[in-house]
Amino acid sequence: APTKQNFPVVWVTAKQANTYCEWLGRRLPTSVEWERAVRGTQGRLWPWGDDLEPKVDLDLLTVMQPVDSVPETATIDQEPIYHLVDNVSEWVIRVPPGCQKEKCQRTWDDQDDLAAFAGGAYDRFVERVTAITAASIASPDSSIGFRCATNTPP
Repeated sequence: APTKQNFPVVWVTAKQANTYCEWLGRRLPTSVEWERAVRGTQGRLWPWGDDLEPKVDLDLLTVMQPVDSVPETATIDQEPIYHLVDNVSEWVIRVPPGCQKEKCQRTWDDQDDLAAFAGGAYDRFVERVTAITAASIASPDSSIGFRCATNTPP
């Protein structure tokens, strides 16, 4: 619908999301990359800093928001990233704890055990940004969307 053009895409499976990312020449991010985006180089606890609550009442965000709304919850980096933990959760490729960096850059291979989602959503609060929830690659949800990642040169 034209009124939803600036909203996250939801109701897609992890496999569908990754297929779209591949069409763009990208891929789904790993859980490690997603957490790095949230925490930044400073290792902050939340996208907006170390305070548990941003300067906006998250309890009021009970419906999906446009992708560039609620700047109070954006990352505090030079290029802010919006809604990493408060709009829709996001599909990621799960990385097992303790893996080495080069092994953490796993690419999508349609394995169910690698599918997960990260972050909170308008209908689900995230208790910590390190929470990654395993899910089936074939399970769409009204509050799970996605972002695409790209490989950067070493």
